[in-house]
Amino acid sequence: MNKNHTNPLFKMTISGIMLGFSIAVMWLGQTFFKWGAVTYLNIDVSIVFVIPLLWIANKKYAYSVGILQGLMSFVMTGGNASFGGWVGPIILISTNVLLLTLAWLIYPLVKKIKMKIIWQIILLYVIIALLISLLLVTLNGVLLIPVYSYIYAGVSPGDASIMNFSSLWNENDSVLSDARWLLLDIPNYWTGIWSIFAPFNLAKYGIVSFLLINIHFMLVHAGYISKT
Repeated sequence: MNKNHTNPLFKMTISGIMLGFSIAVMWLGQTFFKWGAVTYLNIDVSIVFVIPLLWIANKKYAYSVGILQGLMSFVMTGGNASFGGWVGPIILISTNVLLLTLAWLIYPLVKKIKMKIIWQIILLYVIIALLISLLLVTLNGVLLIPVYSYIYAGVSPGDASIMNFSSLWNENDSVLSDARWLLLDIPNYWTGIWSIFAPFNLAKYGIVSFLLINIHFMLVHAGYISKT
Protein backbone atom coordinates (compact mmCIF):
# COMPACT_ATOMS: atom_id res chain seq x y z
CA MET A 1 0.00 0.00 0.00
CA ASN A 2 1.20 3.54 -0.76
CA LYS A 3 2.40 5.54 2.23
CA ASN A 4 -0.29 7.92 3.54
CA HIS A 5 -2.32 7.29 0.40
CA THR A 6 -5.65 7.37 2.27
CA ASN A 7 -4.75 10.27 4.58
CA PRO A 8 -6.73 13.41 3.50
CA LEU A 9 -4.37 15.77 5.35
CA PHE A 10 -1.38 14.27 3.55
CA LYS A 11 -3.15 14.60 0.18
CA MET A 12 -4.00 18.26 0.75
CA THR A 13 -0.55 19.07 2.10
CA ILE A 14 1.41 17.39 -0.71
CA SER A 15 -0.95 18.89 -3.31
CA GLY A 16 -0.39 22.38 -1.89
CA ILE A 17 3.38 21.88 -1.90
CA MET A 18 3.34 20.58 -5.48
CA LEU A 19 1.15 23.50 -6.59
CA GLY A 20 3.65 25.95 -5.09
CA PHE A 21 6.59 24.26 -6.81
CA SER A 22 4.73 24.09 -10.14
CA ILE A 23 3.87 27.81 -10.04
CA ALA A 24 7.49 28.75 -9.23
CA VAL A 25 8.89 26.57 -12.03
CA MET A 26 6.20 27.84 -14.44
CA TRP A 27 7.28 31.43 -13.73
CA LEU A 28 10.94 30.54 -14.27
CA GLY A 29 10.15 28.83 -17.57
CA GLN A 30 7.98 31.65 -18.87
CA THR A 31 10.50 34.30 -17.81
CA PHE A 32 13.92 32.87 -18.60
CA PHE A 33 13.69 29.82 -20.85
CA LYS A 34 12.56 31.03 -24.27
CA TRP A 35 12.81 28.87 -27.41
CA GLY A 36 15.43 30.74 -29.39
CA ALA A 37 14.02 33.24 -31.89
CA VAL A 38 10.46 32.02 -31.25
CA THR A 39 10.08 34.10 -28.10
CA TYR A 40 6.42 33.23 -27.47
CA LEU A 41 7.44 29.62 -26.77
CA ASN A 42 9.08 28.70 -23.47
CA ILE A 43 10.43 25.57 -21.81
CA ASP A 44 8.01 25.18 -18.90
CA VAL A 45 8.45 21.82 -17.13
CA SER A 46 6.14 22.55 -14.20
CA ILE A 47 3.89 19.58 -15.07
CA VAL A 48 6.51 17.33 -13.40
CA PHE A 49 5.07 18.45 -10.04
CA VAL A 50 1.49 17.67 -11.07
CA ILE A 51 1.49 14.23 -12.71
CA PRO A 52 2.91 12.35 -9.67
CA LEU A 53 -0.14 13.49 -7.67
CA LEU A 54 -2.19 10.95 -9.64
CA TRP A 55 -0.59 8.26 -7.52
CA ILE A 56 0.61 9.90 -4.31
CA ALA A 57 -2.75 11.64 -3.80
CA ASN A 58 -5.48 10.83 -6.36
CA LYS A 59 -7.03 12.04 -9.63
CA LYS A 60 -9.13 14.72 -7.95
CA TYR A 61 -6.12 16.44 -6.40
CA ALA A 62 -3.98 16.06 -9.53
CA TYR A 63 -6.60 17.61 -11.83
CA SER A 64 -7.34 20.34 -9.29
CA VAL A 65 -3.68 21.34 -9.10
CA GLY A 66 -3.36 21.25 -12.89
CA ILE A 67 -6.34 23.58 -13.27
CA LEU A 68 -5.29 25.91 -10.42
CA GLN A 69 -1.85 26.24 -11.97
CA GLY A 70 -3.44 27.43 -15.22
CA LEU A 71 -5.57 29.95 -13.35
CA MET A 72 -2.47 31.25 -11.56
CA SER A 73 -0.78 31.78 -14.93
CA PHE A 74 -3.68 34.14 -15.76
CA VAL A 75 -2.96 36.13 -12.59
CA MET A 76 0.80 36.14 -13.25
CA THR A 77 0.36 37.55 -16.76
CA GLY A 78 -1.64 40.52 -15.53
CA GLY A 79 -5.17 39.16 -15.30
CA ASN A 80 -6.35 40.57 -18.63
CA ALA A 81 -10.03 39.60 -18.72
CA SER A 82 -10.33 39.90 -22.51
CA PHE A 83 -10.51 36.77 -24.66
CA GLY A 84 -6.86 37.17 -25.63
CA GLY A 85 -5.85 37.26 -21.96
CA TRP A 86 -7.46 33.89 -21.37
CA VAL A 87 -5.92 32.05 -24.35
CA GLY A 88 -2.62 31.18 -22.63
CA PRO A 89 -4.20 29.91 -19.39
CA ILE A 90 -6.82 27.92 -21.34
CA ILE A 91 -4.06 26.26 -23.39
CA LEU A 92 -2.07 25.48 -20.21
CA ILE A 93 -5.09 24.02 -18.41
CA SER A 94 -6.06 21.95 -21.47
CA THR A 95 -2.51 20.65 -21.85
CA ASN A 96 -2.29 19.77 -18.15
CA VAL A 97 -5.62 17.93 -18.27
CA LEU A 98 -4.56 16.09 -21.43
CA LEU A 99 -1.21 15.04 -19.93
CA LEU A 100 -2.86 13.85 -16.71
CA THR A 101 -5.43 11.88 -18.70
CA LEU A 102 -2.76 10.23 -20.88
CA ALA A 103 -0.73 9.26 -17.80
CA TRP A 104 -3.80 7.90 -16.01
CA LEU A 105 -4.93 5.83 -19.00
CA ILE A 106 -1.56 4.59 -20.25
CA TYR A 107 0.11 3.60 -16.96
CA PRO A 108 -2.21 0.63 -16.22
CA LEU A 109 -1.62 -0.66 -19.75
CA VAL A 110 2.16 -0.34 -19.45
CA LYS A 111 2.14 -2.12 -16.08
CA LYS A 112 0.62 -5.21 -17.75
CA ILE A 113 3.77 -5.61 -19.85
CA LYS A 114 6.17 -8.03 -18.18
CA MET A 115 9.34 -6.00 -17.71
CA LYS A 116 11.25 -4.35 -14.90
CA ILE A 117 9.51 -1.42 -13.24
CA ILE A 118 12.12 1.05 -14.50
CA TRP A 119 11.39 0.05 -18.11
CA GLN A 120 7.65 0.38 -17.52
CA ILE A 121 8.22 3.90 -16.21
CA ILE A 122 10.48 4.83 -19.13
CA LEU A 123 7.99 3.43 -21.64
CA LEU A 124 5.13 5.35 -20.00
CA TYR A 125 6.78 8.74 -20.28
CA VAL A 126 8.29 8.16 -23.73
CA ILE A 127 4.81 7.31 -25.07
CA ILE A 128 3.34 10.39 -23.37
CA ALA A 129 6.08 12.66 -24.77
CA LEU A 130 5.57 11.42 -28.32
CA LEU A 131 1.77 11.58 -28.18
CA ILE A 132 1.57 15.05 -26.63
CA SER A 133 4.18 16.39 -29.07
CA LEU A 134 2.23 15.08 -32.08
CA LEU A 135 -1.06 16.39 -30.71
CA LEU A 136 0.30 19.86 -29.93
CA VAL A 137 2.03 20.24 -33.30
CA THR A 138 -1.25 19.39 -35.02
CA LEU A 139 -3.27 21.63 -32.70
CA ASN A 140 -0.97 24.59 -33.35
CA GLY A 141 -1.36 24.19 -37.09
CA VAL A 142 -5.10 23.59 -37.14
CA LEU A 143 -6.21 26.00 -34.41
CA LEU A 144 -3.74 27.97 -32.32
CA ILE A 145 -1.71 29.87 -34.91
CA PRO A 146 -4.89 31.00 -36.74
CA VAL A 147 -6.46 32.00 -33.39
CA TYR A 148 -3.36 33.94 -32.32
CA SER A 149 -3.34 35.66 -35.72
CA TYR A 150 -6.97 36.66 -35.23
CA ILE A 151 -6.37 38.02 -31.72
CA TYR A 152 -2.98 39.68 -32.07
CA ALA A 153 -2.47 40.34 -35.79
CA GLY A 154 -5.91 41.62 -36.78
CA VAL A 155 -6.68 38.74 -39.16
CA SER A 156 -10.42 38.53 -39.90
CA PRO A 157 -12.39 35.49 -38.64
CA GLY A 158 -12.93 34.28 -42.21
CA ASP A 159 -9.25 34.46 -43.07
CA ALA A 160 -8.34 32.80 -39.75
CA SER A 161 -10.22 29.60 -40.66
CA ILE A 162 -7.67 26.87 -41.27
CA MET A 163 -8.71 26.23 -44.88
CA ASN A 164 -8.25 29.88 -45.83
CA PHE A 165 -5.38 30.59 -43.47
CA SER A 166 -2.91 28.02 -44.82
CA SER A 167 -3.71 28.98 -48.45
CA LEU A 168 -3.29 32.69 -47.75
CA TRP A 169 -0.03 31.96 -45.94
CA ASN A 170 1.39 29.94 -48.82
CA GLU A 171 0.37 32.66 -51.27
CA ASN A 172 2.11 35.29 -49.09
CA ASP A 173 -1.12 37.27 -49.02
CA SER A 174 -0.76 40.72 -47.46
CA VAL A 175 -3.70 40.10 -45.07
CA LEU A 176 -1.36 37.87 -43.03
CA SER A 177 1.63 40.20 -43.13
CA ASP A 178 1.38 40.99 -39.40
CA ALA A 179 1.12 37.29 -38.50
CA ARG A 180 4.06 35.86 -40.44
CA TRP A 181 6.48 36.45 -37.55
CA LEU A 182 4.70 33.65 -35.67
CA LEU A 183 6.40 31.12 -37.98
CA LEU A 184 9.53 33.21 -38.61
CA ASP A 185 8.19 34.09 -42.07
CA ILE A 186 8.72 30.53 -43.36
CA PRO A 187 6.98 30.51 -46.79
CA ASN A 188 5.09 27.21 -46.51
CA TYR A 189 2.58 27.05 -43.64
CA TRP A 190 2.86 23.39 -42.64
CA THR A 191 6.63 23.39 -43.14
CA GLY A 192 6.75 26.27 -40.69
CA ILE A 193 4.47 24.49 -38.22
CA TRP A 194 6.49 21.28 -38.21
CA SER A 195 9.94 22.92 -38.30
CA ILE A 196 9.14 25.11 -35.28
CA PHE A 197 6.72 23.13 -33.11
CA ALA A 198 8.00 19.57 -33.61
CA PRO A 199 11.55 20.25 -32.31
CA PHE A 200 10.19 22.50 -29.56
CA ASN A 201 7.66 20.00 -28.22
CA LEU A 202 10.03 17.03 -28.52
CA ALA A 203 12.71 18.96 -26.60
CA LYS A 204 10.30 20.27 -23.97
CA TYR A 205 8.53 16.98 -23.31
CA GLY A 206 11.77 15.05 -23.62
CA ILE A 207 13.03 17.07 -20.64
CA VAL A 208 9.70 16.60 -18.85
CA SER A 209 9.83 12.83 -19.44
CA PHE A 210 13.42 12.56 -18.21
CA LEU A 211 12.53 14.37 -15.00
CA LEU A 212 9.31 12.37 -14.49
CA ILE A 213 11.09 9.06 -15.03
CA ASN A 214 13.48 9.89 -12.20
CA ILE A 215 10.78 11.31 -9.91
CA HIS A 216 8.45 8.37 -10.52
CA PHE A 217 11.21 5.80 -9.93
CA MET A 218 12.22 7.48 -6.65
CA LEU A 219 8.60 7.59 -5.48
CA VAL A 220 8.18 3.88 -6.25
CA HIS A 221 11.22 2.99 -4.18
CA ALA A 222 10.12 5.31 -1.38
CA GLY A 223 6.79 3.48 -1.25
CA TYR A 224 4.58 6.36 -2.38
CA ILE A 225 3.69 4.66 -5.68
CA SER A 226 2.80 0.96 -5.76
CA LYS A 227 4.98 -1.40 -7.81
CA THR A 228 1.96 -3.51 -8.75
